[in-house]
Amino acid sequence: LAYRLDCKGITIFRDKSRGTQVLQVEGRKKSKEKNVKVGIGRKEIKKRVKSYPEEKSKEEGKEKEVKLKPRPRPEVTRGITKKYKIGGCGKLYVTVNSDENGICEVFINTGEEGCTALTEAVGRLISIAIRSGIDIESVKKQVKGIRCITCIADAETHVLSCPDAMGKAIDFYLKGSNKFDLDITSGPRSIMICPEDGCGGIMEPEGGCYVCRNCGYSKCS
Repeated sequence: LAYRLDCKGITIFRDKSRGTQVLQVEGRKKSKEKNVKVGIGRKEIKKRVKSYPEEKSKEEGKEKEVKLKPRPRPEVTRGITKKYKIGGCGKLYVTVNSDENGICEVFINTGEEGCTALTEAVGRLISIAIRSGIDIESVKKQVKGIRCITCIADAETHVLSCPDAMGKAIDFYLKGSNKFDLDITSGPRSIMICPEDGCGGIMEPEGGCYVCRNCGYSKCS
């Protein structure tokens, strides 16, 4: 009874071992069915014991019903595509896209050779895991380091396998390597506008001076 009620402890008293006790056994002359006095009747105790495990199992069942669901893929995403050489399988293009919540999908395109079905399946699994709330670092850790003899045997291949390339592409994106530095130091030089009223032509260098091809104005004249 104590076990079924999940009691943390139980104490047993022999009848008349103490001056005061919780349960009192009455005289033998009375019916055995009514020889125990207790605050809660036997029927109530049996009822509670019978219903308690069922109620507990229902509560535990509700807790186990929690399921992960991937968030919807947005209509517009932004990201990068990185190219890798995959041994004798040609080239592999790994695209990592993100939305306002971070990375939302990873998909892979192979060149003329390679296992398209396998790479597409791995990309879908990675994408649905990320959108379901699985930590991106855990996903990356699972795919990085997987070895393939085709990639290892090729000296010009710098990844261990197609899954390893996917993990490295995610790492490349997370490290901020998706930012491109634009060279703006080589922009157009400043220009000089002709000062003549109503002209607006551009002054061009000629013979150590600046002249306007539009109206013929010369800065040296």
